[in-house]
Amino acid sequence: MFALRTARAAARISVPRATGRRFASTEHHDPHHNSPTEEKIGKGFFISVATFVGVLALFKAEQSTARTDKSLITRLINKYTDAQEIWAQKAHIHTAKVEQAGRDRSLFMDTKKSGVIPVRAIEMLNAGSPYNRVAGWTTKSSETLIELAGQLEKSRV
Repeated sequence: MFALRTARAAARISVPRATGRRFASTEHHDPHHNSPTEEKIGKGFFISVATFVGVLALFKAEQSTARTDKSLITRLINKYTDAQEIWAQKAHIHTAKVEQAGRDRSLFMDTKKSGVIPVRAIEMLNAGSPYNRVAGWTTKSSETLIELAGQLEKSRV
């Protein structure tokens, strides 16, 4: 029983107590306060006013130098409308070229391929390394090459 009492006492000592509520002001509340000060207008106010006046001046100067009765916004819209027409023409030309390429490809794919490969010299068929063989070539390759050479000679005559 005595051990429990000492354990409780040790727990009370080791647990820090919650501090009381503290206020930002450490001074006592007395009737002698400082008089309120006036806040100055910051730099941001002057920058925003100068920006607004500058934009208005630029807009007026631009209207006077444009020599047209259209406003800036109308001219910008017309400028990008013309660009849209140019892009539409480019897209039409591109589509026509792609369709023509598709027709050409189908034309080439539908034609029958020739079984004869034009070779300048028959020796070119044996020009490769014997160790770097394509799959399917066997030891009978010399016989097939002789047959191929014979077919090429017949096609030349």
